[in-house]
Amino acid sequence: MLRRGAVASEPRPGDPAGSPARTSAAAPSGGAPVLDAVYIAATIVLFALVALIARGVERL
Repeated sequence: MLRRGAVASEPRPGDPAGSPARTSAAAPSGGAPVLDAVYIAATIVLFALVALIARGVERL
């Protein structure tokens, strides 16, 4: 029985004869919702910082 994401060791059609068989597929991880939230928050903070800098430059 194959593991989740594992590929059978038989060569696939179209593969070169000397190529090694893949043992696992590059499956995406389950994701990290916390990292998504951190990324969104950091993006908002970055845009707010740029807006504050633009407002400060405008006053010069």
